[in-house]
Amino acid sequence: MSEPVPVALQIRDSARAPTAATLEVQVLAPGARLQRLAFRLVVAWGLALFSLFIPLLHFVLVPGFLLAGPVLAWLAGRATVRVISTSVACPKCTGAAAIEPDTTGWPAAMRCLACGTTFSAVPSAAG
Repeated sequence: MSEPVPVALQIRDSARAPTAATLEVQVLAPGARLQRLAFRLVVAWGLALFSLFIPLLHFVLVPGFLLAGPVLAWLAGRATVRVISTSVACPKCTGAAAIEPDTTGWPAAMRCLACGTTFSAVPSAAG
C-alpha cells in the first residue's frame, strides 16, 4: 500500500461557488486495483455457484450474479484512489461533514449531517 497523499479539491454544491479543501487519499497501485477487481468477481461468481442449489430462485439468482460479477469488478477496477480523510468542511454551514469509509474515485459525494446539504469533491485543476 502506498502512503497517504494530500490532494487539493474543490468542494461544490448547486447553490454556492466552489470552495477549496484538502483531503488525504491513498493512490491504488495497478496490483491493488486488480486485486479489488478479482475479489468482487470471485465473490459474485461464487454466489452464483452457491445459488444453483436453491430451488426455483436459481432461475433468477444465477444469471443475476453471473451478470453482476463483471459489472461489480469493472466498478471496482475504475477506482484509482481511496479517500482516507474522515471529514471535510461543509460549503454551507462550514461544519465537519463526514466522509463515508472507503470512498473511491471522483467526484466523491458527501452529505453534511448538520445542515443536510449534499455536495461533491473533485480534484482542483492545479492539484
